[in-house]
Amino acid sequence: MRKLLLSLLELSAFAFAFFVIILIRPNSPQSFFSSSAVNKVIPHTAVQASNPLPASSNSSQPKTPAPAPIVSNNTLTPTVLPPVIPAPSPPVIRQEPVTLPPPDTTKYIVISLKNQDLRYFEGTKLIGEFKISSGLRVTPTPPGDYTILAKKPFVDYKGVNYNFPHTKWNLMFKANVPLNYYIHGAYWHNNFGHPMSHGCINVSYANIEPLYNWADVGTKVSIQ
Repeated sequence: MRKLLLSLLELSAFAFAFFVIILIRPNSPQSFFSSSAVNKVIPHTAVQASNPLPASSNSSQPKTPAPAPIVSNNTLTPTVLPPVIPAPSPPVIRQEPVTLPPPDTTKYIVISLKNQDLRYFEGTKLIGEFKISSGLRVTPTPPGDYTILAKKPFVDYKGVNYNFPHTKWNLMFKANVPLNYYIHGAYWHNNFGHPMSHGCINVSYANIEPLYNWADVGTKVSIQ
């Protein structure tokens, strides 16, 4: 019985409280338990549940500072180079043309009666040398300076006690009446290095041919 009385008192208190709320909010367009009121409460509660810590402007979390505006100081200033001064040209040295003397190619023949040899030169260059046979004591070869007067491929030599026809390669260096003097080949003896002739210069065929081909009319001959 006592429990029943307590339940009635609680019910009465609840009804009284409900009546007081209605009296306090007579102009409210919506009741306290309307669906719109519930809708307003529920979303707020859901947001708070998912976001228990509301964002605050005074939050202790560090904020990333916004990047400062970039101010470029890399303005290219044109470089002014000094003018290029060319190096002075070396002075032009004018050289007068020099005419060199031609090389000495003078041909000459030197015959030594003492040594019984012949040497022939072109300038200072020795071209050849070999033994000869000059005139005997009774028919000597005349010493002196001469020139080649004529070149004759064949000459017949004939006199007292000698006759040598068709002798090859003859260089006449002295004209005389009735005899002429030659440097010529000799096929009738091989005793070169000793006097053997009637006044001419005897040379072996092996040596006279290149000398004959080398010598010119006008080539100097010195017999010493």
